[in-house]
Amino acid sequence: MAASYAFDRGRPRECISIPVRSVLLFTPATPPALVFAGDDQAAKEVVAGLIRDAGFDPVDAGDHARSADLEAFARLVIGIAYKQGKGPFVYRFESP
Repeated sequence: MAASYAFDRGRPRECISIPVRSVLLFTPATPPALVFAGDDQAAKEVVAGLIRDAGFDPVDAGDHARSADLEAFARLVIGIAYKQGKGPFVYRFESP
């Protein structure tokens, strides 16, 4: 698992965790998404850059209050990928 942090006065403010295996599996022309949330706008800009550097499209879900929604989304994705044997996979949000 690769994890990256944006710091505020030495304390982690935002965190992203990316399964390294997933990073190595895709090379699409349009990158897959990675959803994140947080309260500190400056830290979120750093985190968005780290997400881009890892080859993903950052999707800002809003403030820290959305964290429970992100956890539920992660459980859904993990359930589909591993419990149903359909993974690993990546996702992307597209406008019609």
